[in-house]
This record gives sequence, structure tokens and C-alpha cells, in this order.
Amino acid sequence: MKRILALMLCVLTVVPALCIPSSAVGENPFIDVSETAWYYDAVIYSYENGIFKGTNTQGTLFSPDRTMSRAEFTTTLFRISGANEEDYKGAVGFDDVPEGEWMSAPIKWAAENSVVSGNGKGGFNPTGKLSREQLAVILYNYAANNRDVSEYDESIFEGFSDKASVSEWAVDAIRWMTGIGLLNGTVSANGTALVNPKKTATRAQAAQILKRYLSELAPAEIVNIGSERQLFTDNYIVNTDKTDALNDYGTFTKMEALFDFDASWESTDAVYQNIVQAPDGTYRMYYKATDRYRRICYIESKDGINWTRPDTGNGTNVVTPDGYWPDNMFVFYDTNPNCPDNERWKGVYGEWANGLYLIYATDDLGNGFFGGKEIRIMNNPTQTRGCYFDSLNTMYWDETRGKYVAFVRGFHYRDDYNLTKEEVETFPDKITRDVRYMESDDCINWSLPVPLTYSDGNDWQMYTNGITPYDRADIYVGLPTKFIYDPMSTSTLIMTSRDLKNWERNTTPVITPPNVEHAVHGDCFACVGYIQTAEDELSFYMREWDNDKDCMVLYRYVIRLDGFRSRGALFKDSTVTTKLLTVDGDSFELNHDGNVKMTVKDTKGKVLFENIFTGDSVCDTVQLDGALENYKGKPVSITFDLDNSRIYSFKFN
Repeated sequence: MKRILALMLCVLTVVPALCIPSSAVGENPFIDVSETAWYYDAVIYSYENGIFKGTNTQGTLFSPDRTMSRAEFTTTLFRISGANEEDYKGAVGFDDVPEGEWMSAPIKWAAENSVVSGNGKGGFNPTGKLSREQLAVILYNYAANNRDVSEYDESIFEGFSDKASVSEWAVDAIRWMTGIGLLNGTVSANGTALVNPKKTATRAQAAQILKRYLSELAPAEIVNIGSERQLFTDNYIVNTDKTDALNDYGTFTKMEALFDFDASWESTDAVYQNIVQAPDGTYRMYYKATDRYRRICYIESKDGINWTRPDTGNGTNVVTPDGYWPDNMFVFYDTNPNCPDNERWKGVYGEWANGLYLIYATDDLGNGFFGGKEIRIMNNPTQTRGCYFDSLNTMYWDETRGKYVAFVRGFHYRDDYNLTKEEVETFPDKITRDVRYMESDDCINWSLPVPLTYSDGNDWQMYTNGITPYDRADIYVGLPTKFIYDPMSTSTLIMTSRDLKNWERNTTPVITPPNVEHAVHGDCFACVGYIQTAEDELSFYMREWDNDKDCMVLYRYVIRLDGFRSRGALFKDSTVTTKLLTVDGDSFELNHDGNVKMTVKDTKGKVLFENIFTGDSVCDTVQLDGALENYKGKPVSITFDLDNSRIYSFKFN
């Protein structure tokens, strides 16, 4: 098996790693290292990056031909790792390594991270001369903490005539070292290749090997997922080089009509729906109703299926008093633990080219807005770099980030994202609507909004953003409206993000307007938010115009739980393999459709656990029976073998 070698800037390990710069060679401080020596570049590189130090008090000698000791080589890896000496004080655990010596912390670190082991008699033999096979084993163990060491060119080791002399405990390490070009052999007098496992390793040889390791091996990416659920919405956890299964977007299935917006104050439109769950568990769907005026209203439901129009105290479901006609308003219940209880119901509305406003409910029930506390949190386009806020702007308290996050409306023209009001009014058909992200610690003082970026690279009109946090995983999901001028049409896309700035977005609409006559008026303005209405389904909502009823009607759309994207079999025996992961749990659950074989391996290719999942389940759970007990904090990889099946998510519990 071949490994592609690439340049590396930083080595990742189980502790914060020392940043290793490029291999530029600087001044030579060593009087015993000639510029013509084969090891010159490696020695200077190792010295400049703090891996090796001089051997005399003045630091002027490197002693390139001196044999490395076991303690010295362990110390070089300790320096590379960036580990803190203060974290490894105390008893080392070996009889012949006392506390407080220069070698103590490095050896303690190496033992605790499975980089070194003792001599089987309670000692470490720190001053023992380092053989080439001992060096290989120590570096192999170190590398296994931060990369996959199971892939290499096996044929190279087989070409050494003295391979039988390699100690059994060192065979895997020597195979790896030679197989990726870190350890080169010598040629004997009769022309055969020798690996020389029992020969000692000099300081110059060690410096050369470490330079190769640091500058030629690409860094492994280790993702700490712990017990967090992982969806296949992107390649965050996927090793694309070892995966051939297709990545598909989920399907939204249209279900029944749930509610008619047929009140007199809804006669023209009912739009910009968004879902809030009240403290009592009731779901509220706020929206803007229009006749001659604009009003904010809500309907409510206990189950996400049956919706009713409540009485907010004035004989209607309207929450805004006469005289207040907002173009849009997003309502959310603030779960920030530091939020005053009388400020938890918040509304956010924007005025075209005039700013974004935060408004607090006039009661503790969310039944009334306007006439109370109101704060302008964003200013005009000149001060907000082209934001206009004339759509439904969404806002949340993000517990994971410890911040408020918001997604707002902006305008741009090509690469100009700072359009003035005059420019927009002069060339209205030239501008493109966009979505921008901003964040805040207190919901009042916000960062300047920055435009979202999309995986598909298209610069489409994004009329609404439809973004909501997904409570089963640390991602956000959006059902934005794509708007086209000529011919005029709207459609709903799906997009997901982990960092809230970079989004995976599909190019094929997941919902298209059923009523062409009203498509330009936003039949594909999806309700913001979702409700889990069954064990295996999520319900999303969309309003559309009904010609027979002459009003807007609310429809339900369902998608599989976690089913925004999936990895599915392209053909028999297709595979999904993860990156190196650190995990935490005693059981494993998989959301899958069809037969799936799951295999967990360590970085050396050892199978730690495997299981076959059959059928169709959103929560197929298997006990790990202690298989990963000794691998907490250590990287593993998971391979899913798919046979005409799909996987949607997994989680360690």
C-alpha cells in the first residue's frame, strides 16, 4: 500500500504539538558539523526547531557520530509534541528513572502516552544505546497517536536480505518505517540491501529521520467527537480518500394541509412563519398577516400536526397593536441562563435600509410586542456594509458557542458587498440578495455581518434564509428560498453548516412551488424551524396559496430523522471510512437503511470492534462491551461497508 507524502507544518499528537516551520537552513552554531556533511541540513533544522540541543555547556558541539541513548531520543519526541513539563512531574514509574532529572518528564510523558515501555524488569534503561529497531518502535508508537500507520509499501521491507534479524516486537515498526521511506537501509559488499536493525543510531541519523518525519509526512487530522452525534452533511468526519459511497441530499415528502390562514386580517397573505417552543412545551408558529395592514400573529400546537388560532387577549391571535405594521418579525424564546426572565420573549424585525431592531414582549407570555422596550441593534446600510434587513432575519442563543447568533439580509452586486441605498435604488434589477452572519455576547452589541459562503459556488438570489439550529447535533440547517428574476420563480434549497459561515448547499431544489401563479409571491418561503412528529420523522412546514379556498394554507413536509444528507452505496460493497476520531462511549447507535457492517480500528489497523446492522432503523444500538475501554483519548477510525444501504448518522453513548 502506497502513501502519498506531502509537506507538513505542524505535527498533531495527543497533546498540543510544537509548530514546525519549513525546512529553511540558518546559521550553524556547531563547530563539529561541516556544511558538506550529509546530515548538515537535518542537524540545523533540528536545532532551529528546538528538537536537538548541543552536547556541551557552550552549545557548540552536536556530536553527530555519538550514539543516541533511549532517554535522548524520547526527549526529542517530547519536544516535538509540545507537551508541558509541568504536566509530567512526580514519580516516573521506572526504577531507574528518578524524579527531577532532565529526562524524567519526557519519559513519564512517553510512558503515559504509550510511546515507550519498560524493559520488563521495572526499568527503562534510559542510558542504553538506541538501536535502529528501538528507534523505529518508539517513533512508530509516537506516530500511531496522531496518524494512521497501517498503510505503507510492504514490498520494501521484503527486499532487505537481513529482515529475519529484526526482533519480532519491532517488525511492524520497521515495516512502517521502511515502507514510507523514513528508514533507509545500506548496501552490503555483495550488493544486497540491509536494514541493520541491531546497529545503533547516531545523533546525526536520528536528526535525519526526524527531519524526514516532520517535513515529508502530511499531518493527520484527528477529530474529537466524544459522544456527539455525527451527521453526514459534509466531509467533516469522512476520509474522502477511502470513501466511495455517494453523498445524497434527503427528500422532503409533502403531507397533509394543516391550517387555513383565512381570518380577515390574513386575506392578502400569511408569510414569514417561524416556530418557537414555549416553556410549557407548546409550539408556536409566529407569522406576518396582511390585509391593508401588517400584523404579527401566531398559531399553536401541542404535537406539530393540529394547529389552532389562540386568543392573545384581544379576540384575535394578533400580538402587535394597531399602528405598528412591521414588514417582518422573527420571535424567539431566549434560553441564555443570564437573560432576565422578563426579557426572554424577544422579537427581531428589520426596516429596509434603516436597521435591525430588537423588541421585547410586553408580557411574560409572548402575547404582545411593540409599545415596550425596543433597541436598534444594527444601523443603516452604510454602517452595516450593505445590510438591509428587509426579510425574515433569524436569531438564536447558541449554548455551545456561548453567544447569540443571527442571520440577516444583505445586498451585493458581484464582488461589491457594501452597496449604498442610492446604488440599490438606482439599479434594483442588478442587486443580489444574500445572507450574512453576525454574533453577540449580549444580544445588543453585534459584530458586523459577514456574507455566507457556499459549497456550490453559485451566487444566487437568496430571498429568505430559513436557518435553524438542529438540536440533535452541533449543526445548523437552512431551507432558504432561491429567487430567480427571469423567468420569475422561487424554490427551496437545503443547506447545512457547522461553523455558521461556510455552508454545504445543494443545487437541486428540495421543494418547488405547486401553484405557479403565486410562485413569485413566495410559495417556497419555508417556515423556520421543525418539529419531530414521530420517532423516525421531522416535520417542516410551508404555506401555499389555495385557489379554491382563496387563502394561504399551511402544509406539512416530512424528512427522515437526521436525513438531510446520507451516504449510500453506489454499488455492492461501497465504503465509508471516517477520519481518525477520538470517541467516548459504552455503546454505539446507527441511523441506517439496509445492511451495514461497522468496523472500528486503531491507527495500527487492529480491529477493535465490529458489528453488522440489518434492516431500517433510526436508532440501532449495540453495546461495545469494553472494546474501546483502553482507547479513550486515542484515535480510531470507523469503516462502514454498505450493501445497497444508506447511513445517516451515528453516535457513541
